[in-house]
Amino acid sequence: MCLKLAYNPIIDRRQRGVVLLLTIVILVILTTVAYTVTVRVNRQRHRADYMVNYTKAQYACDSALKGVSNSFQQLAVSLISRPNEPDFSDLFAYSEEEYEAYLESWKELFSEQMDAFPAKDETDPNVMDSNDSMMWGQGDPGDLTIRGPYGPDWPYVQAPLEFEIGAAKVRVVIEDENAKYPLAWKLMADKTVAREVDAGFRVFCEWMGMGYDQMAALETQIQELADVKPYTTEFKPITRVVQSAVPATLTATSASTLRSQAARNRVQKREVITPEQQAQQLEQDLTRLFNTPLIDKEPLLKPILLSDARQEYALKYIGLHASGLVNINTAPRHVLEAAFTFGGEARGLAEAVIVERQKQPITDIEEFKKTYLRYAEAMEKCEPYICTASTLFTVRVEATCGVARVAKTLILSKDGNAVKTIAVVSG
Repeated sequence: MCLKLAYNPIIDRRQRGVVLLLTIVILVILTTVAYTVTVRVNRQRHRADYMVNYTKAQYACDSALKGVSNSFQQLAVSLISRPNEPDFSDLFAYSEEEYEAYLESWKELFSEQMDAFPAKDETDPNVMDSNDSMMWGQGDPGDLTIRGPYGPDWPYVQAPLEFEIGAAKVRVVIEDENAKYPLAWKLMADKTVAREVDAGFRVFCEWMGMGYDQMAALETQIQELADVKPYTTEFKPITRVVQSAVPATLTATSASTLRSQAARNRVQKREVITPEQQAQQLEQDLTRLFNTPLIDKEPLLKPILLSDARQEYALKYIGLHASGLVNINTAPRHVLEAAFTFGGEARGLAEAVIVERQKQPITDIEEFKKTYLRYAEAMEKCEPYICTASTLFTVRVEATCGVARVAKTLILSKDGNAVKTIAVVSG
């Protein structure tokens, strides 16, 4: 006897729907798993690639930093002559419209001077043309650039260097730190000049467009540093007693015997710390303190003027070191006025220095005082805080490989051929 089952199309459709649904669910699960695995594999690969690129950038940065440090002794740091050229002193204060108007006025003067020169006779070496008289633009007023005290833009000592080390791209920038406002002045332990220090600090901050709250916050941070490490310029020899242990003999048979023997063999001696050693240690300590999070640099990096070509911000003009000297040949106007506040004739003295150094770099302060007798007394009060030749420089090296970036800053002092490393700051 044979049983026949009736075909039910509804049940068949339901079964096929369930199978289809299960198939879709399985496909979704498999797709999710595959996507998760792919993302994790790519993430791990990117992480590995970044570590490789970071290592390459690190090696390139260290190599470039070491090369620059070793060759810094041969670097010729010399001021250029800039008569009849636009000056860099007030560029920080110009809006984009004022900056363009300033350039335009010099372009017009340059064009007039070009027209005043006769056509040069190539057979006569005594006849000059505009290219001989001007140091910019190759005779084209449209190419006018404002040179800094060393030739490149302020505060560069030389044009930035760009080269490659392996797969990493390296950029080296050398800046004149004595051309900037020394933040160490606000840590000065000498209270007899506290009023001048505060006045100079406010002059600088106001020129930089800093508000009262920002100035107050920065002063609070600096005061906390001053409580830890005040800044001073006068040192006296210090004698201190130090203990040194004579190595114990090898005849001892126990730890207690060794300790007692070492205590008996400990001797005391006097050590003299010279003023030069104290100044060097203070410079290193303050430089490291200034380059720690104890100073909030974020507000100091806020742009003051924005354009496609120019950006100005306060930190660009602040020296995070302890030299306490401003080079009157390379400092812009607001830094000069902050420095000359110690003499009480800040505005007039700054203007006189800017006019004089446009003719030729100032090399003799005594000669300057004879030329400008009105400011002789004020300049004399300022002499402990100024110089005519820079000795402190920063070498910033940035190395990039892919998306990895490594940056280090080397602070160096250079006096003639003597080069001394003060500190190395990462970041």
